[in-house]
Amino acid sequence: MKKKYEFYMKVDGENQMVELNQLKKIFKEIINDDLDNVQFEQWWKLYDKKRAKVKVKKIFNRVINSKNVGELMEHTKQYVKSTPDIQYRKDPSTYLNQESWNDVVIIKTNPEDEALKEAEMREKRYLQKQRMKLKQYSDDSNDYASPKEVADILKNMRFNK
Repeated sequence: MKKKYEFYMKVDGENQMVELNQLKKIFKEIINDDLDNVQFEQWWKLYDKKRAKVKVKKIFNRVINSKNVGELMEHTKQYVKSTPDIQYRKDPSTYLNQESWNDVVIIKTNPEDEALKEAEMREKRYLQKQRMKLKQYSDDSNDYASPKEVADILKNMRFNK
């Protein structure tokens, strides 16, 4: 014997019977709406350029599907990292409308950082050469450095940076 369930829903202040299929459809819509809201809020927080949220949310729901949400989130992380100054970042609506998550992210390096790295490398190479000279004197059993030569090498190590 099969049990029959009846479902009622309040519509316009009155209880109305709802079929199981209709109820499943309603629940599915509620769950999908909640999932879309969660995904949008995560992206909105990550993108961090707050402009026209309602408009952007509509665009987000229109252009994003469950297949490309992962791509969007990953690309957004890279894009935000490559444009730390928010004023140079695309508006959120432009980013979504142009499907910018399919673009290549170009990460710019700071010239000051490059110069600093180069200076550090030069210093490192210089110190290695000085260590090699000291090692050469210590490894050579027949040839010892005079105190003056050792003092000169140590002086150069300290002041030639």
